[in-house]
Amino acid sequence: MVALLWGIAESERTVPPLTTPILDLLPALDDLRHGGRERITVADMLCMPTGLAWDESGGYGRWGNDERGLLWRGDRARYVFDRGVVSAPGARFNYNGGLSAVLGLVLEAQTGSSLQHYARQRLFEPLGIRDWEWVADVRGRTRAYTGLRLRPRDLARIGR
Repeated sequence: MVALLWGIAESERTVPPLTTPILDLLPALDDLRHGGRERITVADMLCMPTGLAWDESGGYGRWGNDERGLLWRGDRARYVFDRGVVSAPGARFNYNGGLSAVLGLVLEAQTGSSLQHYARQRLFEPLGIRDWEWVADVRGRTRAYTGLRLRPRDLARIGR
């Protein structure tokens, strides 16, 4: 859903091009601009071949699941990017819910709107979707990587 919202923002020229290095949009992480992280683009974030070490195997109930850590971290972007680089950006797909979390943060900053408000205004209301929920974390931040609740017929509207 975050990728779809990014596409809407891109069509409105609210977000930078997909070739933009993501760390250019996260100045608080300037100290992490090395080891290949500085070459990770928005497109890499959307398609998930970033090269960052990330493990969501074994189910979300497993304490070692990296996505689970997103619930508790104050700085989600640092949590995601403060990882080893295990392959070159663009070389190998690895599902990483943290990338959606970071893109959600960047999208909120670029649009000046919360994900919930932006989704309601730009996607859900125009499609007639009225009954939905996007769960927040313990700090009240939108869980961009999970937590969106839609009815099956409304999800089908989006797909259509």
